[in-house]
Amino acid sequence: MTATQLRPPIVPTPLPETERRNARATLAPPFIALLAGWSLITSRAPKGWTSVFDPATFNHWDAGQYLSIAKHGYRASTHCNIAPTVHLCGNITWLPGYPGLIRLFASAHIGYLAAALAVAWICWYLTLLMVWVLSTDKEPRGGTSRGVACLALAAVFPGQVYFAALFPISLVTFAVLLCIWLATRTSFVTRATAVRASVAGVVAGLAYPLALAAAPALFTGALVARGRRRRAIMVAGAAAVGGGFGLVLAYAELSVGKWNAYFISER
Repeated sequence: MTATQLRPPIVPTPLPETERRNARATLAPPFIALLAGWSLITSRAPKGWTSVFDPATFNHWDAGQYLSIAKHGYRASTHCNIAPTVHLCGNITWLPGYPGLIRLFASAHIGYLAAALAVAWICWYLTLLMVWVLSTDKEPRGGTSRGVACLALAAVFPGQVYFAALFPISLVTFAVLLCIWLATRTSFVTRATAVRASVAGVVAGLAYPLALAAAPALFTGALVARGRRRRAIMVAGAAAVGGGFGLVLAYAELSVGKWNAYFISER
């Protein structure tokens, strides 16, 4: 009998009960908040609660533009009938970060509508998770009650239906909050943390223009932060958000030949 045959099988070491309890304490409250927000939307669904599982229920207004980008990429035209001052139209006003993820999920053959809903709902939960982590992290006293209050507000605030819709709001809120948490609250101030914060910032900048508000906030925070590495991570996060939007302009240049297509259409 060989040494390999005598070697006992490797059995995965179960998580200690403390770690399991901590995992439940971190993951469960955001999920409960998600169910609360989902129930509120369900109660107002015009075709009953079963309709909220149909992606077409949330396919309204700008959702069609994001789906168009996911399927065909940017398209621009000079034949516009909107207003005399608008001389470039198409789907170039909408940022490509969310459509890019839709296209990625759709590659699993689940359809573009289902992929769009999956991305929105996953990021909806992840947004609530970041709200919970940011409001309870490093707060031994009063952190739980503060976190519950923040979760309750995030779950049912007016306009939270956009988290559930085929829309990039849940993606950008998750990416921004993740970038902020990595840049300001994590205990490990390392190069890997800076890379992760930068990736989150780029995703936010690619997803929605509102993410640009995080850049000056992070940069201002870096001015008063303690520690050279912490300041560097915050500056990296701020630069990454701007860099993400810069990639939008680069994509417009490559796809329609106008890096400033977004600004032209918005004007």
